[in-house]
Amino acid sequence: MKCGTHRTARTCRRCTTTDCDYQIRSPYNTYLIDGLPPGPIGEPSEASIEAALYPAQTDFLYFVARPDGQHIFSRTYREHQRAVREVQRAGTG
Repeated sequence: MKCGTHRTARTCRRCTTTDCDYQIRSPYNTYLIDGLPPGPIGEPSEASIEAALYPAQTDFLYFVARPDGQHIFSRTYREHQRAVREVQRAGTG
């Protein structure tokens, strides 16, 4: 599972995550700290808890985030690979 909390610790606004990003000393970098970071992610809403306890029944196994914050969900690895290429192409345009 991918966790993007380390991105909150960055000072620049690039999309690509590098190994250096995982070493940033910050309370938001959950690769270096134990537990949840401060803020809303550490205080889930009742709806979030309900969603975790009773997840939607779907066939989706993969997802990729677009630069605009939207997501593409895929049922197969082949679909996921296409979605990743689509997002990568969009990021270079």
